[in-house]
Amino acid sequence: MSTHYTVFADESGTASGWDCYAVGALILPTTALFRFDEYFADRHRSHGLSGEVKWQKVRRDSHGMVNFSLELWWNVLRSDASYRCIVVKKADFRNWYVDREAAFYKTYAQLISDTARRLHGDYEVVIDDRQDAYAKQDEALGIITNRMLQKLGARGRIQHLRKADSRDIPGIQAADVLTGAVATAHEMILRERRGRPRGFDNTKKLAIERMAQVIEWDDLCYDTFPNGNFNIWHFPPSWRGDPGTKSIPKRVKRYLPVSRAELRLRKTRDPN
Repeated sequence: MSTHYTVFADESGTASGWDCYAVGALILPTTALFRFDEYFADRHRSHGLSGEVKWQKVRRDSHGMVNFSLELWWNVLRSDASYRCIVVKKADFRNWYVDREAAFYKTYAQLISDTARRLHGDYEVVIDDRQDAYAKQDEALGIITNRMLQKLGARGRIQHLRKADSRDIPGIQAADVLTGAVATAHEMILRERRGRPRGFDNTKKLAIERMAQVIEWDDLCYDTFPNGNFNIWHFPPSWRGDPGTKSIPKRVKRYLPVSRAELRLRKTRDPN
């Protein structure tokens, strides 16, 4: 009997002005879904949060959101969940300048098919609802992904793929936080290389530093060697290994919470 997985996916950085975008997928055994939703609701209350969880809300006036994000990152990495993310450098991806929507969903299909190819089983995929020129992109994505899997001879299969409002789905909100952190780390590096201001709240930079410490990295701007739990994939292939390729430790470190004093200190540092 094959394992059944539920995948929650979201994107970050597709707006104009960004040099890269990312699509990330949080993959849970469906048997663990109720437990994850309970955990999410409990930590949401514990950190004094209200409303939807978003990476965008990680800022100096939201101490609870910062530490919720760090705790979420740490718990995903040490659980039976897995996370995969494709980060796309727009300047190197020709299709992006031809048809952005088609290019975006092409990379979406690559991420989902790679996930199903590596983790054999049946999948339900839930993606964040977004306004597309073609209203049935979710249906097309499911069909295209299954065709890709069939060509690869993979045993994984997408049983159902649908769009959903992230406000109602904790898994999509979690994917938003994880993917937002990875995308922001990459974007800051790309902007620095072009001599552009990094343009992000210092609190996000601090959160990225703390997340990186959990996996013994100095930043989240790298791609990874293939592994079971956590993968960052640079696309197109010309961008792979830049600025480096990292391994994921077998045991992650506990996250270090951010204090209110640290957030106040960050307010006076690095105006870029």
